Amino acid sequence: MTEKVIAIVGMGGGISYGVALKFGRQNFTIAMIGRTGKKLREYKDMLEAEGIRSEFYIGNAADEYSLIDALRRIEDELGTPDVLLYNVSHQAKQPLLEVNTEEMIHDYKMNVLGAIISAKEVIPGMKVRGHGCILLTGGGFALYPDPNFGSLALGKAGIRHLNLLLSRAVEGTGIITGTVTICGIVNASNPVHNPTNIAAQFWEIYSSGKNGAEIIL
Repeated sequence: MTEKVIAIVGMGGGISYGVALKFGRQNFTIAMIGRTGKKLREYKDMLEAEGIRSEFYIGNAADEYSLIDALRRIEDELGTPDVLLYNVSHQAKQPLLEVNTEEMIHDYKMNVLGAIISAKEVIPGMKVRGHGCILLTGGGFALYPDPNFGSLALGKAGIRHLNLLLSRAVEGTGIITGTVTICGIVNASNPVHNPTNIAAQFWEIYSSGKNGAEIIL
């Protein structure tokens, strides 16, 4: 079986690592993007201990040029990813009416704009191939906004609508998009909102072939 590639923007020890395990056990190579080489090396070693091939690339979702550079290095070394997961979020410390403009812009870059940039980078290659999947990590604040978490709520609302927008933009190309809207705090001990179960929902979207899917968890 030919190995496929999933690019994970925002590699960490929670949802991203759960998705890496799930897809890696289905013969995917994991291309990890994150800001800290030391942590990425640790994840690479952990995945290798599970028999999963992975590579890592330094990139910052809040920095357009850094993110594009990481995605293009994946393209050069591993080819166009079969799957892209954008799993990045940031919440300003202040509630909506107290957060300053600079912080709001920074959060928007991480929460939404980075996902758009990532999708724009991989979609051309996916179109040539005739298939691909773009997965976005959503959140319950898109459905139940809280002004104490205003910048994050706006970001998750943006992700939810971005899924719909992208699904229409790629309609008929063989590419699908999907989002898992997580209505709770992610914790390994939570029977629903744990990385393993969340990863299974992302796998369900990928396997279904349904464009624009949303799973509310």
